[in-house]
Amino acid sequence: MTEIYQHIIHKMGGIVTSGDDGADNNYGLTAPGQIIDEPGTVRMGDLFVVDGGPLISQVDKNPTWKSFALFHAGVGDMVDELKKDNI
Repeated sequence: MTEIYQHIIHKMGGIVTSGDDGADNNYGLTAPGQIIDEPGTVRMGDLFVVDGGPLISQVDKNPTWKSFALFHAGVGDMVDELKKDNI
């Protein structure tokens, strides 16, 4: 994708001034475990999962807000279950 965009910019007469990561440095991607807010896979079951575990793909955007939404919803569900004496 980076190379395609650079090609388009050059064809339009533009000059790429940043973000020119290429194959020599893995296109700016880091190895899993090297960045924070790392999502993963969690098998859903009887537990409440309130972090990035259920997010099954690593996109180029920070998943913090999605993780926060899961936390918010999970805590609400936990409170409801506690009030019903289910947990």
